[in-house]
Amino acid sequence: MAIKKKKIKIHLLLILYLVIGCSNGNNFLNTIVNKRDSSNVNFEKGKENWEKRAYKNNIYESLKYLTKAIKENGENLERSKLMSQACHFTAEYIEDDKTKSDSLYLLGKDIAWSFLAKTNSYIEGFNKFTGDLAGKKIAGIDNISENDIEILFWWVKNYVSFIANKPVTKRLSAREEIETALYKVLSQKPDFYFGGCHQIFGILYARLPGVELNKSVSQFETAIAKGPDFFGNYVARAKYLYPRVNDKVSFEKDINYILSLDPSAVPEIAPENLMEQEIAKKLLQKSSSLFK
Repeated sequence: MAIKKKKIKIHLLLILYLVIGCSNGNNFLNTIVNKRDSSNVNFEKGKENWEKRAYKNNIYESLKYLTKAIKENGENLERSKLMSQACHFTAEYIEDDKTKSDSLYLLGKDIAWSFLAKTNSYIEGFNKFTGDLAGKKIAGIDNISENDIEILFWWVKNYVSFIANKPVTKRLSAREEIETALYKVLSQKPDFYFGGCHQIFGILYARLPGVELNKSVSQFETAIAKGPDFFGNYVARAKYLYPRVNDKVSFEKDINYILSLDPSAVPEIAPENLMEQEIAKKLLQKSSSLFK
């Protein structure tokens, strides 16, 4: 546990570095040492800026305040969940530097896991299993309570986003705990985050050797059926599946479809849909290298 806490602190320092690079460094450092702010105020400021996450300055401001709130109370579900989600958003849509994006995915994963590993339900499942540590972790994940399902989703979302383009050995070694987490979320909240679990399954199965690609096809179809308004389901299919099956026609169909839509139609995910359209444009520009 000491190693895990040290790891999270290292990642939190990276957030501070990122924020300093995107805002006034002196003001930020003054804010960090200002002890008058309560953790609740920091969390509220984090949420306020999260609502304006389409703007780069605001998402980094959100991370700044959420980082402070987590440092003051890392065992709060809502804080940990939003911090994990904000890390994923920033890594996926805002940060251009691949190394920094990876660090953000890992921070989002570690923040979520630090919370989950301390829950009574995880500890109960972990302790009841008689076997090796890997098996105990799987049992703990499978015992997560419904109250903590959403933060479990953001743990696995960050995890898969990080390993999707890493060496195949990393994806293979993580497969069992990822699948266990996804099935656990599906058992409690099957439609959560616009079919998000099915999108993650679609990505994972498109990137794992020895898995029939029909599984990826089916998962992406289910994700789109459950979350037709979330552009990310189409973009992920175009990015991960269609190049594998060399289907340029379907790739262009998905990309052009979401480019024709209004990203603000669903206000709840308007920032994400706007960003997904930008990713779609970049994919379209490099389609010649994706399909040879």
